[in-house]
Amino acid sequence: MSVSDEMHIAMPEGAAISTAASPPLPSDGRDLVLISWDGLEEPLRHLRFDGEGSFELLLFDYSGRAQRPEWLPPGSHWLSKFTHCKGEILSRLMPWLLLRAEPYRYIGLIDDDVAISIVQINQALRLGQALGSLCFSPTLLIDNEGYVPHMVSQREGTWRKVPWVDLKMSFVRFDLLAGAATFYPLDFSGYGVARFVHPYWARVLALPGDFHVFDQIVVRDCRPHRSGSMRFPNGLTGLQEAQRLHRLCLQHLRQERPDLLCDPAVRDLLTLPEICS
Repeated sequence: MSVSDEMHIAMPEGAAISTAASPPLPSDGRDLVLISWDGLEEPLRHLRFDGEGSFELLLFDYSGRAQRPEWLPPGSHWLSKFTHCKGEILSRLMPWLLLRAEPYRYIGLIDDDVAISIVQINQALRLGQALGSLCFSPTLLIDNEGYVPHMVSQREGTWRKVPWVDLKMSFVRFDLLAGAATFYPLDFSGYGVARFVHPYWARVLALPGDFHVFDQIVVRDCRPHRSGSMRFPNGLTGLQEAQRLHRLCLQHLRQERPDLLCDPAVRDLLTLPEICS
């Protein structure tokens, strides 16, 4: 069935959309940063160890076949699950996080092709915490093509408020990450989760904070953008998955949260017509 057709959008069997409040964000919790790895090339090859991290590191082997590198820094975590893209990584990560039951504040999600340093990660976490961000990200060099303009550094100012943050090198507050977990099995690419689900669900759960990008923390994508051309096991591309999640958010808005129909942030996010006075 073409995603352009009208179709019933169902949650996975046994799943239900939950609007229960997430656990309160701990003021003294730790931050966890996941860096993905293809299981073939040198792990963490684009991470510059230029200081001591203020966070816990998780190396995620998305081949599902590799062995834990012996030289991982002390206290690092390891998870090996076969996945296709960032959205599926979220589906595999959430059970691990909930099983650990650690009081994490932010969960960083960094692709293996992002050139970033320990100091830059520390700086981003400090600024995100100071702003009370729901989700934040460094910005990309201007010569990185294929990304939405607001994810590219403008080199002016320190931070900008944005409507949504790409998952490529994002840091998501744990209450939002956990609150939206029901949607992750619907989105292999993660684009629809970033573009629609996270900002919409933040309004549904009435979570305080905004989405930010940091213009003075600039990183490089070392591999051409490729997930947009991939077709996933559900038969959809990342764009088609995002269109489906957009429809699911609209369906939820109209059926479950009509009180948000005149919320300006929700209207802009879901591109609703101007009918509210």
